[in-house]
Amino acid sequence: MATHFIVSQQLEDGSIPALDDPIPWTADAVVAMVSVRRAPKAIARALDYLEASSDEIDSVGEIAKVVLAEVAGGRNPRDFVGRDLVAELVATQGSDGRYGVDTSVFSHAIAMLALEAADEEESLDASAGWLVSAQCGNGGWQVIGPPVPGEDEHCSLGYPDIDEADADTTSLAIQALRGLPHPVAPAIDPFTFLDTLIDPNNGGWSYDRSDSFHSNFTSSYANANTTGMVLQAYAAANLTPPPGSIAALAKLQRKLCGPNAGSFFYTWADANGDGTFERSGQNNLASTIAAIGGLLMAELPQVPLDVTRGAPRPRPC
Repeated sequence: MATHFIVSQQLEDGSIPALDDPIPWTADAVVAMVSVRRAPKAIARALDYLEASSDEIDSVGEIAKVVLAEVAGGRNPRDFVGRDLVAELVATQGSDGRYGVDTSVFSHAIAMLALEAADEEESLDASAGWLVSAQCGNGGWQVIGPPVPGEDEHCSLGYPDIDEADADTTSLAIQALRGLPHPVAPAIDPFTFLDTLIDPNNGGWSYDRSDSFHSNFTSSYANANTTGMVLQAYAAANLTPPPGSIAALAKLQRKLCGPNAGSFFYTWADANGDGTFERSGQNNLASTIAAIGGLLMAELPQVPLDVTRGAPRPRPC
C-alpha cells in the first residue's frame, strides 16, 4: 500500500516531489517502486520526467540518483537524452578518489552505488579508498567530509554540531563498500556506531545524537527514513538486524485503508513527557519512499525487475 500513496502524490509532469527538489526524490521513488514490483506506469512517467529535466541534473548527487533510477527502471544511463551519465560521474573524480570537488560523503557514496549499478568499475578502487579514509573514530560517517583536525571521535567539534557521524550517511557508506566487486571492510565496524542510535522505547534508529532526549545520549527517537536506510545496510552486509527492528518500522505505517493508506509517519513524539509515544509527521512522502527498501531488506543498488502489477488500491476503513 505504500506504493499506492506514492502514486497518489505523483504530479502531472511525472515528478514525485517529496521535498524541495523533485529530481532526487523522483529518482528515489522509482527505485522504491521497482523494489516492490508495483506501478509500472508511474515508474515510466517518473523516468520520463527525469529525462525531460536533463538540463537541471548537474550535481554529483543528482546524477548518481538518476543513474540508480535508470538502471532500476531498465533504461540506459549511458544514453540519457544524449548524455552518458556514467562517464560524467567518472570524469568528476579527483586524484584523491573523491567524486566532484568538495562533494559530500553522502553524495560520494551514492555515486559509488550508481557506478556499481552500471557495472562501471574503472574508478571504484580509488573511490573506496577515499570513503574508508573518511570514516569517523566511532565507526560512523558524517555528511560533509572526512574528519578534520579538532574533531572528536564523533567527527564533532563539540556537541551540538550541525555535522557529525550520522546513521543515514553511515548506511550509504556500508552499502557502497559492500557493493563493490570485491567488498571492502572499513577500519572500524560501523554497526557498533549504529547500535548507539537504536531507540530503546520504539525500536528502529535515530539520525544522530541530536535526536536524543536524554543528555547522556543513551535514548533517541527513531524515524522511518533512517530506520529504512539502516535496514538496507544490514541487508547489504548479510547481517540479521536486531529483533523487532523491521516491526518497529512497520509500526510507523498508517492503516492500509482510506485515502492515505500505506503512508508512513516520520517519527515518534512524547509530547507530554510522560513516556507515552505517538506517531508524528503524518502522511510523509519522503518517509514512505525511504521506508520501502528497509521493509523489503532491499539494499542498493536496486537491480532491474519485471514490474507488471499496478499499485494496490486501498479498501474502505
